[in-house]
Amino acid sequence: ASPDAEVWSRQEGRLVGDVARQGNHLFVATESRSVLALEGASGRVLWKSLPGGLLLSGPLAAGPVVVVQTSEGTVGLDAGSGREVWRVDSVAPLAAVPGSVIVRSEYGAGAVLDPEDGSVQLDGVPGDLRPASPFVITIEDDRLLVAWRLGEV
Repeated sequence: ASPDAEVWSRQEGRLVGDVARQGNHLFVATESRSVLALEGASGRVLWKSLPGGLLLSGPLAAGPVVVVQTSEGTVGLDAGSGREVWRVDSVAPLAAVPGSVIVRSEYGAGAVLDPEDGSVQLDGVPGDLRPASPFVITIEDDRLLVAWRLGEV
């Protein structure tokens, strides 16, 4: 087959946010309030979940869970089954780094969650974590490193 040949396609309605990828799996959120896991090679639906409320963000793949923001909170879905594992109040997940999910409140304050159970690892992350403020977020040697667009780390 030509490198430009279509391998597969499927219609699931309008997507919310970006597509997340982890290994050979793709995760999508739709305006019809569903989150789907697709096999990357074939497009086959592995699972479909309805986490409740309107989906406000695309999914974040965070190891054992796929994280989405709904109108009812941030939800961690089991990456293998789509079953809800945890739910917390927050405005939006910002980033998934190995072993952590970083979320923010409506006022820009942040927290670091354990992707396994949604428990808070670090609360009150300093600075303004509203969209477009942080440039790079990572965890290194048990420290949260945030590089701001204005050059502050």
